[in-house]
Amino acid sequence: MAPAAAPAPPRRPRPRPRPRSRALLPLLLPLLLPPPPVAAFNLEDSRPVAFHGAPGSLFGFALDFYLPEPRSVSILVGAPKANTSQPDVTEGGAVYRCPWPPGDGCTAIAFDHIGTRTHDFGGNSTETPDPVEFKSLQWFGATVRAHNASILACAPLYSWSPPKEEGGAREPVGTCFLSIGNFSKFVEYAPCRSDLNSAAGQGYCQGGFSAEFTQAGRVLLGGPGSYFWQGQVMSATQEQIAASSYPEYFIQEVAGQLQTRQAAPSHDDSYMGYSVAVGEFSGDETQGEKEEEEEGGRRRRRRKEEEGGRRKEEGGGRRKEAAGGRQRAGDGETKRDGGSEAPDKEKRGGGRSPGAKAPTILILILIVLILLIFSLSLILSLSLLIFSLSLIFILILILLIFILSLSLIFIVLILIFILIFILIVLILSPSPSRPHTPGQIPRAGEGPEPPPGAATPQLPPRDFVVPFPPPSTNFL
Repeated sequence: MAPAAAPAPPRRPRPRPRPRSRALLPLLLPLLLPPPPVAAFNLEDSRPVAFHGAPGSLFGFALDFYLPEPRSVSILVGAPKANTSQPDVTEGGAVYRCPWPPGDGCTAIAFDHIGTRTHDFGGNSTETPDPVEFKSLQWFGATVRAHNASILACAPLYSWSPPKEEGGAREPVGTCFLSIGNFSKFVEYAPCRSDLNSAAGQGYCQGGFSAEFTQAGRVLLGGPGSYFWQGQVMSATQEQIAASSYPEYFIQEVAGQLQTRQAAPSHDDSYMGYSVAVGEFSGDETQGEKEEEEEGGRRRRRRKEEEGGRRKEEGGGRRKEAAGGRQRAGDGETKRDGGSEAPDKEKRGGGRSPGAKAPTILILILIVLILLIFSLSLILSLSLLIFSLSLIFILILILLIFILSLSLIFIVLILIFILIFILIVLILSPSPSRPHTPGQIPRAGEGPEPPPGAATPQLPPRDFVVPFPPPSTNFL
């Protein structure tokens, strides 16, 4: 028989808001903008390892690493629509343990082997007991977390049916199972299966929609459907969960559990607990839950405000009683002294010792001294700063002057070098041609050029006498 679908959850009645066209603009802008690029990568693309589950079981919906020992590693895989051996349960979901390095395949962890439980709320054993919980389509394995030798697996769509006098409707409260001590003990943790039924309470909590372990091993659970979908976060230690586990009871109260409370109706549809994470938020090197710390802070502030209010009320009452007694005593003294108010003032003023003002005067003197010291130190610091800046400015000015003087010397040297170079060129350049004078032997290239067409005169040959050295008479 196919499991019956859960009824539509109710909603808190709200006044209908006025339509606003401006509210559509922020919703349409993401549709008009181009989608951002998405990239992915495989950690080991050369030799990937694939684990396979039953078709349609959503095998791999949740993953985590299981390290009960430093050198013992396994992979936890959630399959929220897998069929198991639980009686009368369809697609209840399962969690598999896959060894690493890969071996014989993945093995289902037996968190829960019980089927749908029933109970005779009317006390008449002749009638068929009514089903109390519904594990079909509960999505067990949608959330899987591990911490050392402990594993937490949750079914956020687990439903149960409270007694008819309490509503009797089917409510998806959600549930989780905790494995402690490397599969040595299994306990159920269902904090939303409580007396707070219907959507106004924890009836649609869906506990286990998100979950996490703290560094110390504390369990953190999120239920986004509590209190008209305001959402809720619960937390408890593994020891507290194990000590409060009684399988024969449906409603189990975990002693010491921390949880957020219902807020104002303006916080409806906030879905707190849709996703949870743990970390170090307060700077005290202690890792904890942010939601729990905020709730604890709110409780502490509320407690302080209540204690302050009580103290103010008690102090106000005492002051009123003391004022009334002083007034009565003053009236009697006035009557006895014939209406004179001076004795009454002296009595009221005499109750305060003259030395009561001394601490106030000392505090004022100390404050003035501190302000003077601070002012002097500030003036001294400013003076030192101005002196330092002035010194730096002078040094920079001297450096600029020195650089400028070097530049002028360099320019003068360049000019001198240019002048010397010009003088050398003028000295070494050849003199201009001079006219031929009589008696001077003309040189080649000198003299008047013959007219065009005239024959070049031929000089008579000359005998060239090569002088030789006189012969030497000394021959060996």
